[in-house]
Amino acid sequence: MKVEDVKPGMKGYGLTVMSGTKPERFDVEVVSTLHNFRPGQDLFLVKTHHPRLEVARTVAGMSGSPIFIDGKMIGAYAYGWMFGVEPIAGVTPIHS
Repeated sequence: MKVEDVKPGMKGYGLTVMSGTKPERFDVEVVSTLHNFRPGQDLFLVKTHHPRLEVARTVAGMSGSPIFIDGKMIGAYAYGWMFGVEPIAGVTPIHS
């Protein structure tokens, strides 16, 4: 999915391995798109919804976890903020 097609409020899901070897689904909701987060690179901010993420906010090792909206990959989980009060993550767009 292209950056310009992803809008705040859109909902989707990600897949990651929280424990063991089986990928688990976690829900995401797009909060915003940060244009030029890094030179020439955009970033999606998403709120994650999963019982473990509600407590931990982010889990080391989730980088690279694919994020989907409407059955299309928008990017990969790339950033988490350890001391955030909400489970917000940064997603690198797939076109980057």
